[in-house]
Amino acid sequence: MRILLLASQMPYPVQNGEDLRIFEFVKQLALRHEIHAIVYGGGEALPPNLEKCFKKIHLLDEKAIGKNTRFGFRRVVNAFRPSRMYGFDEQVDGLLNKLLTEDHYDWIWIPAWQMMPYSYGLTKRRVLLDVMDDGVLELLREARCTQSLKQRMVNLKRLLVTYFFERKYFSRVTCCCLVADTDAQVLRRVCPKANVIIVPNGVDSEYFSPLGLPEDYPSLIFEGNMSFGPSADAVAYFCAEIFPLIKVQLPQTKLWIVGRNPTEEVRNLHADQVIVTGSVDDVRPYLDRASVFVCPMRKGAGIKNKILQAWAMAKPVVASSIAAGGLCATHGDNILIADNPGAFAQHIKRLLESPKLRRTLGQRGRETILERHTWQQQVQLLEDQMKDL
Repeated sequence: MRILLLASQMPYPVQNGEDLRIFEFVKQLALRHEIHAIVYGGGEALPPNLEKCFKKIHLLDEKAIGKNTRFGFRRVVNAFRPSRMYGFDEQVDGLLNKLLTEDHYDWIWIPAWQMMPYSYGLTKRRVLLDVMDDGVLELLREARCTQSLKQRMVNLKRLLVTYFFERKYFSRVTCCCLVADTDAQVLRRVCPKANVIIVPNGVDSEYFSPLGLPEDYPSLIFEGNMSFGPSADAVAYFCAEIFPLIKVQLPQTKLWIVGRNPTEEVRNLHADQVIVTGSVDDVRPYLDRASVFVCPMRKGAGIKNKILQAWAMAKPVVASSIAAGGLCATHGDNILIADNPGAFAQHIKRLLESPKLRRTLGQRGRETILERHTWQQQVQLLEDQMKDL
């Protein structure tokens, strides 16, 4: 197949879940297919092993999209239009149409929400929107955790615009790809005419594997991009509601918060037994030394790559049901799941008091990765879906 990737940036350096998914899919698909790309330029040079994956890369100049400067009723109306959710760049639209006129592609693959409006006129082409996480579901969860009236009004506006965005664009393309069944169910309700497929995320099980370092007992770890709102909320919630319950019974327990760009709220959590590292060169040693991986997410959607990585490192995981969504997760087998502070703390206490349970749960997590969640398996699933369509 000849595939044209339309992305907002090159997936290098990998800075978030979207970059990671594109990076791994490109590497795997390029082994059997020809990939072209339209992306905005700039940033770091691509490593040779990624650059050689592309037959041709069409770089675009970054362009500032003009903001809506109208006032009054017209500005209010425009604020709720899905077409105004993201800016529109004529150079992207022009280059895309030029390439499609001059050449043939079996698929146009769009994995970035801000690039999805360019699919509107491509009804006669095979277009894959790699939606990943459903925006309506993410904002519904955000609304449940919001306290202030002002923020609730902002979230309601974002929710309405996202709802209309999905309705406008997602039913016009060949298929929409999501990472989890929960997200797919919401999208099917929002946009019944959309053709929805599910391709979960994976993990590099060779890179993320146990290192054999001595355990820093008793210690807990949360890892992720700490400028990401749902991750910042998770650690703030954990420190306020769950960690105090653990320290009552196991007062020596430490919590490591590992990840780039921590917000001010996260940095302020740093204390004698709470270590906020900021960016680290390699997260694996921190994962390997920790006793238990915790993931008390209350917001967000899709699959949590952080749990996949912890599983691959054979770490026992305690997570909320939202965090475990989309994974092959079975409570008591490869993960422990709780949605209230008391139960969450009790699961952690059980694990910290039982080395055997930690080993068993961690090993089952790694076995789950090898059986169901490698990148090779997910790319093969995507490739089969694309061929069938």
